Amino acid sequence: MKKIILLLSLILLSSCIPEMPTPKSTPPPVEATQLPQEMPDDFEISYRWTSGAIEYWYGYTITLSNEKSEINFIPNYPSNEPPVWTENLAIEDNLLNEFYVKLYDAGLFDQAWLQAEDIPAGGHTSTLIAFAYFNEYKIPYSFDNKENEKAIYALYDKIEALVPQEVMDSFMVQREQYIEEYDGEW
Repeated sequence: MKKIILLLSLILLSSCIPEMPTPKSTPPPVEATQLPQEMPDDFEISYRWTSGAIEYWYGYTITLSNEKSEINFIPNYPSNEPPVWTENLAIEDNLLNEFYVKLYDAGLFDQAWLQAEDIPAGGHTSTLIAFAYFNEYKIPYSFDNKENEKAIYALYDKIEALVPQEVMDSFMVQREQYIEEYDGEW
């Protein structure tokens, strides 16, 4: 009889213990973003391109927003305190909204864009930071999101195409002059 009471007690007691969660091998699916698909007033894109590990490094940042759109070109590593050359860009009113929708559709606002483990060596790098609804969203230069890779690189091409060729040519001429006159170390 004692054995039966003990057995019933154990069964009753074990039914009160909550079930332990089982570990999952994959992360839970990403929920759809809570952000509206409409572009906010504070939306801004900062696209940065830098040359690879070549003899004379340079880079530029293209900033697009409702208030201003510009390119800032830097002919040398920032630590060498080079000049920064700036040109304003003219963009169509609806273009910023188009970029917001493309980023929204590519999942920028509802998933983490992680730096890839296998980072390619050499070559140029491109990164994008978008500001929306008082938050910052970043796409690192080498990311693990093959599903949306083509859409993001197509957007990068479209952003770069906003800079007139004569502006880039002018920057490159200034850069050559800067290299000739620069007497510091790279």
